[in-house]
Amino acid sequence: MTEEILHLVLKYQWYDMIASGIKREEYRDIKWLKRLQKHNYKKICFHRGYSSTTLTFDIDNIALGIGGHKDWGAPDYEVLIISFH
Repeated sequence: MTEEILHLVLKYQWYDMIASGIKREEYRDIKWLKRLQKHNYKKICFHRGYSSTTLTFDIDNIALGIGGHKDWGAPDYEVLIISFH
């Protein structure tokens, strides 16, 4: 079985923070839960906008939560928190 990779397109600001090692979580609306439950994602690939520039990481954890780092774009309502390294 091959590892499935979750592909996410990010705004330049968030991509650049990940590339520099500052940001280690990504936040997605709960509507993504159904998609994530259908697959066994082990890796996450971030795309810098719709360019061919990408970064791939191992997924540490996917959890529901409120909060997170406001400087990293975390909203103040419940979202999926994807942690990676």
